[in-house]
Amino acid sequence: MTSVLSNRSTPEPFPRTTPTRATYNHRINRLSTVQEHYMLRRAIDKGVSKERLARAFNVNLSTINSRINLLHGICPEAVELLQDHQFTPDVTRPLRKMKAARQIEAVELMIAANTITAAHADALLKATPPEQRTDYKPPQPEQPKGDPLEQIVKLVLWFWQASEGLEATARHAIYGVQWRRLDRELLGLLQDRSRV
Repeated sequence: MTSVLSNRSTPEPFPRTTPTRATYNHRINRLSTVQEHYMLRRAIDKGVSKERLARAFNVNLSTINSRINLLHGICPEAVELLQDHQFTPDVTRPLRKMKAARQIEAVELMIAANTITAAHADALLKATPPEQRTDYKPPQPEQPKGDPLEQIVKLVLWFWQASEGLEATARHAIYGVQWRRLDRELLGLLQDRSRV
């Protein structure tokens, strides 16, 4: 019985039902995006032109530029977290608009969710408080223009004019109320006489 089993070849764990093409994709060792950036930077530092790199990789020059400038504005701790992950260069655009601490937090959140995408980075940017953004400028109090004494004189004049206007409005309101009272009384007297 052992001789029969030893002559048979080992069965496949998952038998194929349909013939498939043999591909070697499982044997490809892909570079992470950060490693690709470093590779391109090293090539440019050694004197290879961007145009030559674009022709060699069969991509646009803008793609090479975006991959060369990939980590510009990203803090080293966030780069270290992204070191072993694949992502598009569009992910770094929203990260650049965050301060360093928020960049690290955003990258950690994306890695924990296993979605390092531009849409996720945009959502995290929108959820970022304004004081943790690099493009946020706190409102500056208005600096007084001119001499402070002149401003005080202008304010006093403005208050004086405003108070005169209020007094005039109050006088008109009082006179208007008085005239309305008189009109009511006169109408009441006229109505009483007409009944007689």
